[in-house]
Amino acid sequence: MIVSAVLFPAFSMSYGRHPERTAYLLERGCTYLMIVFFPIILALIVFARRGLGLWMGSDFADHSAGVLQGLGVGVFAGSVGVVFYAVVQGAGRPDLTAKLHVIESIPYVLALWFLIGRYGIVGAAVAWTGRILAELPLLFWLTGRLLRGHTQRLARLGVAVTLCLAVLLLAITLGFKSGVALLALVLAVGGPVAWWCFLDGAERLFLSDCASRALRAWK
Repeated sequence: MIVSAVLFPAFSMSYGRHPERTAYLLERGCTYLMIVFFPIILALIVFARRGLGLWMGSDFADHSAGVLQGLGVGVFAGSVGVVFYAVVQGAGRPDLTAKLHVIESIPYVLALWFLIGRYGIVGAAVAWTGRILAELPLLFWLTGRLLRGHTQRLARLGVAVTLCLAVLLLAITLGFKSGVALLALVLAVGGPVAWWCFLDGAERLFLSDCASRALRAWK
């Protein structure tokens, strides 16, 4: 992913001499990613059935909307996890991610075999998303061991990621109208919260300046 590719050199340079800088970059990178990506995935989940129905027909949507929604949750969790992978590898420990993949491969293959045989494509989506969700706390744990003494940022980040995932999973269980209401609530409340609580003064000033320039260019 682009965010992790950009941050990886910074992680590699800062980890040895300034691990606090690595923790800061990890927190900011995941924060930006969630601010941009979370509402998009939430909208995808809410409008999955309607969108697929308009594109491919109602019969296709009835059989595939749940798959798209489940994969959306997995994509969000995986996008956050990729940034953590970049930290672990930037710290010079690619062996840890390799061991993690080896450990999770057997239960993942077994889950695929069972769920695909029983539920088909829905089972495949559940297995993949389940693997990503199970992997994320392990990545938090590995990163915490590498960034000992700087885990306060990881704790805040963990709370934010957990809340985002909880909202996405809740959206899957809701009907269309309730899902739209949830999306509107998240945008109305989450936008100001993200602006004032997750961005610092310099970041707000930079974004305000970019918005002003875009408006002037549009006019």
